[in-house]
Amino acid sequence: MFKFKNVSMGLIILWLISMNFANSYAGEVALYRGNLERTGVFSSSALKEPVEIKWRFKAKGEISSSPVAHEGVVYFGSYDGNLYALDANSGEEKWRFDTGDWIRSSVAVFGEKVYFGSRDGNFYALSAKTGKEIWRYHIGDWIISSPAAYEGVVYFGNGGAFYALDALNGELRWKVETGLAVWASPAIYKGIVYFGSFNKSFYAVDAKTGEEIWKFKAGSQIESSPAIVEDIVYFVSRDGGLYALDTATGREEWRFKVDAEIITSPVIFKDIIYFGTNKGLCAVDIKMSREKWRFNVGTWVHSSPAIAGGVLYFGGYGIFYALDSSDGRVLWTFEMAKGSTFSSPSVYDGVIYFGAVDYSLYAFE
Repeated sequence: MFKFKNVSMGLIILWLISMNFANSYAGEVALYRGNLERTGVFSSSALKEPVEIKWRFKAKGEISSSPVAHEGVVYFGSYDGNLYALDANSGEEKWRFDTGDWIRSSVAVFGEKVYFGSRDGNFYALSAKTGKEIWRYHIGDWIISSPAAYEGVVYFGNGGAFYALDALNGELRWKVETGLAVWASPAIYKGIVYFGSFNKSFYAVDAKTGEEIWKFKAGSQIESSPAIVEDIVYFVSRDGGLYALDTATGREEWRFKVDAEIITSPVIFKDIIYFGTNKGLCAVDIKMSREKWRFNVGTWVHSSPAIAGGVLYFGGYGIFYALDSSDGRVLWTFEMAKGSTFSSPSVYDGVIYFGAVDYSLYAFE
């Protein structure tokens, strides 16, 4: 144990150590849906014209994990059990980490670490540079929820609870028992964590303590992530319900019912909320709480849409779409192998990244 002859000097040194620890987690976080509010809006420029494949990386299994790009590297998981890190410009593999079971969770990159969960029942922290394991937390149940990272803590759900772990060492800070699965990825806003569960409940809990602030009962199970804009949290339920609640109190501002099933996470842009259904893509005016337009594809849209530069991107059954977000007009499409796309697109530095059932991660420019 350190002993300081000069108490003032000792306090200064301890303060510097604590500041270094804090600064190691003070940088930007990169994660699923683009930000902690999970709005699905990316600051990158749009690709409005027909595009070309910049590169294509072939894994050994389906890619349902949504890619996350950060500081020139793209991270994603595959059903082959590996988490991959690729050079964002060339698609060259930098490293891979084998969990031994499929990975559907997307990563959070925070403090030079990559955080994610696997079907093997473990939540992992790896070095972002090398892919070397730093720690793991064993839960024993598969993890689909994509983590959020905030002020030195990582948050995620699993088959029957919601967890908060210390980002540095993986120790449990707190957990909330939900009884049923939490597939949803949490949003964080003003020190509060928001997430939904298969038990039909939507939760708002204190990020530091896990104490419940409020809880709201929806019409059916909640499978997707919420999105937060201007003190309102929006989320959807499987039965077609779209809800708008006050972030501080949980008071219902309005609700809208779509004649379809919903499992995708919504994206919000210029007072319009967009989400996929079992029939296509729907756009709802959040000021008027009414449908603005609908794009029918005739099959499930499992891929949660994303927006960059006013263009809406999402994957359908064997087709990747780019639509004008104002009216749903098709700008361009790309045909892939037949099958539903679960991976949601990420837009980074003018390039679109998304995974597909043909085992490929695509980069479009």
